[in-house]
Amino acid sequence: MFPFDFTRRKLAALLRPWLTHDPQLDLRLGFLRSHAIARNLRLDVAALDRVIGGGVGVVVKSVTVEELRIEVDLWSENGFRVGVRGVNVKMVAGEPARGRGASVVDDEAVEASLKDWKTKAIARIDPEGSAFA
Repeated sequence: MFPFDFTRRKLAALLRPWLTHDPQLDLRLGFLRSHAIARNLRLDVAALDRVIGGGVGVVVKSVTVEELRIEVDLWSENGFRVGVRGVNVKMVAGEPARGRGASVVDDEAVEASLKDWKTKAIARIDPEGSAFA
């Protein structure tokens, strides 16, 4: 069916810059109710880093979403619903290691400045100190 295939390709094209591989899409279109389900999404961390920027102080290692569900119902008061299930985000405090391998530095001054930098980065993310206590 032409509208179904066109909508599926358009939705896949919109998601493709954010993903590392093509999504598994289940798309059901109707006149009054439609829904799209994308399963086993692995987000591209480089694309997320471009959006987040480098000033946050954390590095995103991986982001996976088990299921993303979008439902549109024209006759309901909740006409647009989005559901996300099985989100797994791996983050590391600090800057990513440059080059092939990071060298280990034993200098106490460098370690103290790195600890101070990480403390400031965590304070920017969580100013109240409740999440990383």
